[in-house]
Amino acid sequence: AGAAPTASSSSGSSFKALRAKLNSLNYFQPLSEESLALAEKLLEDILRSAENLRGLEKSALSRERESKERVAELKSLRWENPRLLKENTELHRRVLDDSCGHRNQR
Repeated sequence: AGAAPTASSSSGSSFKALRAKLNSLNYFQPLSEESLALAEKLLEDILRSAENLRGLEKSALSRERESKERVAELKSLRWENPRLLKENTELHRRVLDDSCGHRNQR
């Protein structure tokens, strides 16, 4: 029967797992058993920060897309506004002319 894992074999496998993760990220500097807990925490922080960065970049791209859409809508409205103002002024003038004409006919 196999022996139960000991604290040293558990920390040894943790060390190997951490070393493999660090190597995969091109961190080949020496790592001692004493700094294992600190290195694990720092690696977790780096990975979490990288994940947060990806989320923020995705959000920024989405907002940039939305902003470009709003600018296009605004451009369209700015082009249409003078025409609508002119049309509104003409209609208002006609209403006033008709109103004055009806008063004069009484």
